[in-house]
Amino acid sequence: GAKGLRSMDGADYIRYVCENGNAVPSPCAIVRTNLQQRLGGYEPTLPHTSDMEMWLRFASHSSVAIVNAPQGYYRWHSSNMSQAFIGQELSDRKEQIDTLRKLLSEAGESVPDLRIWVIDAKRRLVDEALMIASQKRSEPRRSASPQALRFALKFDRWFFLRPKNWKPIVKIVLQTIRPSFDNGPKETGEIGGDQTGAPEAHQWFSPGQQIGWWPERKA
Repeated sequence: GAKGLRSMDGADYIRYVCENGNAVPSPCAIVRTNLQQRLGGYEPTLPHTSDMEMWLRFASHSSVAIVNAPQGYYRWHSSNMSQAFIGQELSDRKEQIDTLRKLLSEAGESVPDLRIWVIDAKRRLVDEALMIASQKRSEPRRSASPQALRFALKFDRWFFLRPKNWKPIVKIVLQTIRPSFDNGPKETGEIGGDQTGAPEAHQWFSPGQQIGWWPERKA
Protein backbone atom coordinates (compact mmCIF):
# COMPACT_ATOMS: atom_id res chain seq x y z
CA GLY A 1 0.00 0.00 0.00
CA ALA A 2 0.92 3.68 0.20
CA LYS A 3 2.75 3.15 3.51
CA GLY A 4 5.18 0.79 1.79
CA LEU A 5 6.07 3.08 -1.10
CA ARG A 6 7.68 6.48 -1.09
CA SER A 7 8.94 8.65 -3.94
CA MET A 8 11.66 11.26 -3.93
CA ASP A 9 13.00 13.79 -6.36
CA GLY A 10 15.93 12.57 -8.42
CA ALA A 11 18.17 15.35 -7.09
CA ASP A 12 17.43 14.25 -3.51
CA TYR A 13 18.49 10.72 -4.39
CA ILE A 14 21.71 12.01 -5.95
CA ARG A 15 22.46 13.99 -2.81
CA TYR A 16 21.84 10.91 -0.66
CA VAL A 17 24.32 8.88 -2.72
CA CYS A 18 26.92 11.64 -2.50
CA GLU A 19 26.53 11.66 1.29
CA ASN A 20 26.31 7.90 1.87
CA GLY A 21 27.50 5.94 -1.17
CA ASN A 22 25.64 3.62 -3.52
CA ALA A 23 22.13 3.12 -2.20
CA VAL A 24 20.77 0.39 -4.47
CA PRO A 25 22.16 -3.16 -4.85
CA SER A 26 21.78 -4.19 -8.50
CA PRO A 27 19.38 -7.14 -7.95
CA CYS A 28 16.99 -4.86 -6.05
CA ALA A 29 16.34 -2.26 -8.75
CA ILE A 30 13.51 -1.98 -11.26
CA VAL A 31 13.69 0.69 -13.95
CA ARG A 32 11.32 1.86 -16.64
CA THR A 33 12.17 0.27 -19.97
CA ASN A 34 11.74 3.47 -21.95
CA LEU A 35 14.09 5.33 -19.59
CA GLN A 36 16.81 2.70 -19.89
CA GLN A 37 16.46 2.52 -23.65
CA ARG A 38 16.81 6.29 -23.84
CA LEU A 39 19.72 6.66 -21.39
CA GLY A 40 21.56 3.39 -21.93
CA GLY A 41 22.76 0.62 -19.63
CA TYR A 42 25.89 -0.14 -17.65
CA GLU A 43 29.01 1.95 -18.22
CA PRO A 44 31.79 -0.50 -19.23
CA THR A 45 34.61 1.85 -18.17
CA LEU A 46 33.41 1.67 -14.55
CA PRO A 47 33.34 -2.06 -13.78
CA HIS A 48 32.98 -1.69 -10.00
CA THR A 49 30.54 1.22 -9.91
CA SER A 50 28.58 0.81 -13.15
CA ASP A 51 25.38 0.19 -11.19
CA MET A 52 25.86 3.32 -9.08
CA GLU A 53 26.62 5.33 -12.22
CA MET A 54 23.46 4.10 -13.93
CA TRP A 55 21.19 4.90 -10.96
CA LEU A 56 22.65 8.41 -10.74
CA ARG A 57 22.23 8.93 -14.47
CA PHE A 58 18.59 7.85 -14.27
CA ALA A 59 17.98 10.01 -11.18
CA SER A 60 19.23 13.07 -13.09
CA HIS A 61 16.29 12.54 -15.47
CA SER A 62 13.58 11.11 -13.23
CA SER A 63 12.19 10.74 -9.73
CA VAL A 64 12.95 7.64 -7.65
CA ALA A 65 10.56 5.33 -5.78
CA ILE A 66 11.58 3.30 -2.73
CA VAL A 67 9.76 0.15 -1.62
CA ASN A 68 9.80 -0.46 2.13
CA ALA A 69 10.22 -4.24 1.96
CA PRO A 70 13.06 -6.73 1.33
CA GLN A 71 13.81 -6.89 -2.39
CA GLY A 72 16.55 -9.50 -2.42
CA TYR A 73 18.80 -11.75 -0.36
CA TYR A 74 22.60 -11.94 -0.34
CA ARG A 75 24.55 -15.03 0.69
CA TRP A 76 27.76 -14.04 2.47
CA HIS A 77 30.64 -16.54 2.64
CA SER A 78 34.43 -16.61 2.57
CA SER A 79 34.55 -17.17 -1.21
CA ASN A 80 32.55 -14.10 -2.20
CA MET A 81 34.31 -12.29 -5.06
CA SER A 82 33.79 -8.99 -3.23
CA GLN A 83 35.13 -10.31 0.09
CA ALA A 84 38.73 -9.20 -0.39
CA PHE A 85 37.98 -6.18 -2.55
CA ILE A 86 35.69 -4.22 -0.25
CA GLY A 87 38.09 -4.59 2.66
CA GLN A 88 40.81 -2.63 0.90
CA GLU A 89 41.36 0.97 1.91
CA LEU A 90 40.82 2.20 -1.64
CA SER A 91 38.37 -0.49 -2.77
CA ASP A 92 36.16 1.17 -5.42
CA ARG A 93 36.57 4.66 -3.99
CA LYS A 94 38.52 6.03 -6.94
CA GLU A 95 35.84 4.66 -9.26
CA GLN A 96 33.16 6.27 -7.13
CA ILE A 97 34.91 9.60 -7.64
CA ASP A 98 35.18 8.93 -11.38
CA THR A 99 31.47 8.13 -11.39
CA LEU A 100 30.57 11.37 -9.65
CA ARG A 101 32.83 13.36 -11.97
CA LYS A 102 31.08 11.80 -14.96
CA LEU A 103 27.70 12.73 -13.50
CA LEU A 104 28.91 16.27 -12.84
CA SER A 105 30.02 16.68 -16.45
CA GLU A 106 26.67 15.41 -17.73
CA ALA A 107 24.17 16.78 -15.21
CA GLY A 108 25.97 19.65 -13.49
CA GLU A 109 23.73 22.26 -15.10
CA SER A 110 20.46 20.46 -14.37
CA VAL A 111 21.30 19.66 -10.72
CA PRO A 112 22.30 23.06 -9.23
CA ASP A 113 24.11 21.91 -6.07
CA LEU A 114 25.78 18.86 -7.59
CA ARG A 115 29.27 20.36 -7.62
CA ILE A 116 29.12 20.97 -3.85
CA TRP A 117 27.81 17.45 -3.22
CA VAL A 118 30.62 15.92 -5.27
CA ILE A 119 33.25 17.87 -3.31
CA ASP A 120 31.72 16.65 -0.04
CA ALA A 121 31.61 13.08 -1.39
CA LYS A 122 35.32 13.18 -2.24
CA ARG A 123 36.09 14.30 1.31
CA ARG A 124 33.98 11.46 2.71
CA LEU A 125 35.71 8.87 0.51
CA VAL A 126 39.16 10.16 1.48
CA ASP A 127 38.26 10.05 5.18
CA GLU A 128 36.97 6.47 4.81
CA ALA A 129 40.13 5.33 3.03
CA LEU A 130 42.37 6.82 5.71
CA MET A 131 40.36 5.26 8.52
CA ILE A 132 40.36 1.79 6.96
CA ALA A 133 44.07 2.04 6.15
CA SER A 134 44.92 3.01 9.73
CA GLN A 135 42.88 0.11 11.10
CA LYS A 136 44.63 -2.36 8.80
CA ARG A 137 48.01 -1.17 9.99
CA SER A 138 47.04 -2.43 13.44
CA GLU A 139 46.47 -5.95 12.14
CA PRO A 140 49.34 -8.46 12.14
CA ARG A 141 50.81 -9.66 8.84
CA ARG A 142 49.65 -6.58 6.95
CA SER A 143 51.89 -4.56 4.66
CA ALA A 144 52.01 -0.87 5.53
CA SER A 145 51.30 0.96 2.29
CA PRO A 146 51.01 4.73 1.82
CA GLN A 147 48.51 4.35 -1.02
CA ALA A 148 45.70 5.81 1.08
CA LEU A 149 47.79 8.94 1.64
CA ARG A 150 48.51 9.22 -2.08
CA PHE A 151 44.80 8.82 -2.76
CA ALA A 152 44.01 11.57 -0.25
CA LEU A 153 46.58 13.96 -1.73
CA LYS A 154 45.24 13.41 -5.22
CA PHE A 155 41.57 14.01 -4.48
CA ASP A 156 41.52 16.24 -1.38
CA ARG A 157 44.83 18.01 -0.76
CA TRP A 158 43.57 19.64 2.45
CA PHE A 159 42.55 16.36 4.10
CA PHE A 160 45.17 16.81 6.85
CA LEU A 161 43.38 19.91 8.16
CA ARG A 162 40.42 17.85 9.40
CA PRO A 163 41.06 16.78 13.02
CA LYS A 164 39.27 13.45 12.46
CA ASN A 165 42.11 12.45 10.10
CA TRP A 166 45.06 13.29 12.35
CA LYS A 167 45.13 10.00 14.24
CA PRO A 168 44.74 7.81 11.11
CA ILE A 169 47.50 9.78 9.33
CA VAL A 170 49.94 9.33 12.23
CA LYS A 171 49.20 5.59 12.44
CA ILE A 172 49.71 5.09 8.71
CA VAL A 173 52.97 7.05 8.65
CA LEU A 174 54.41 5.24 11.68
CA GLN A 175 53.51 1.82 10.36
CA THR A 176 54.85 2.71 6.92
CA ILE A 177 58.32 3.70 8.17
CA ARG A 178 58.56 0.96 10.80
CA PRO A 179 59.97 -1.70 8.39
CA SER A 180 62.92 0.62 7.68
CA PHE A 181 64.12 0.03 11.24
CA ASP A 182 63.66 -3.73 11.10
CA ASN A 183 66.76 -5.37 9.63
CA GLY A 184 65.75 -8.88 10.58
CA PRO A 185 64.44 -11.50 8.14
CA LYS A 186 60.81 -11.17 7.11
CA GLU A 187 58.51 -14.09 6.52
CA THR A 188 56.14 -14.00 3.59
CA GLY A 189 53.08 -11.96 4.49
CA GLU A 190 54.62 -10.04 7.39
CA ILE A 191 54.86 -6.27 7.42
CA GLY A 192 57.32 -5.32 4.70
CA GLY A 193 57.31 -8.84 3.23
CA ASP A 194 55.74 -10.38 0.15
CA GLN A 195 52.05 -9.49 -0.13
CA THR A 196 51.15 -11.55 -3.18
CA GLY A 197 49.00 -13.95 -1.22
CA ALA A 198 45.25 -13.60 -0.82
CA PRO A 199 44.17 -11.08 1.82
CA GLU A 200 42.47 -12.22 4.96
CA ALA A 201 38.71 -12.43 4.98
CA HIS A 202 36.64 -9.85 6.82
CA GLN A 203 33.05 -10.15 7.97
CA TRP A 204 31.35 -6.99 6.76
CA PHE A 205 27.76 -8.06 7.44
CA SER A 206 26.07 -9.93 10.25
CA PRO A 207 23.50 -12.69 9.62
CA GLY A 208 20.05 -11.27 9.04
CA GLN A 209 21.30 -7.72 8.64
CA GLN A 210 19.22 -5.53 6.34
CA ILE A 211 20.69 -2.82 4.14
CA GLY A 212 18.85 0.02 2.49
CA TRP A 213 17.13 3.14 3.71
CA TRP A 214 13.71 4.75 4.03
CA PRO A 215 13.67 8.45 3.09
CA GLU A 216 12.04 10.88 5.48
CA ARG A 217 9.07 12.85 4.25
CA LYS A 218 9.69 16.50 3.54
CA ALA A 219 7.97 18.91 5.88
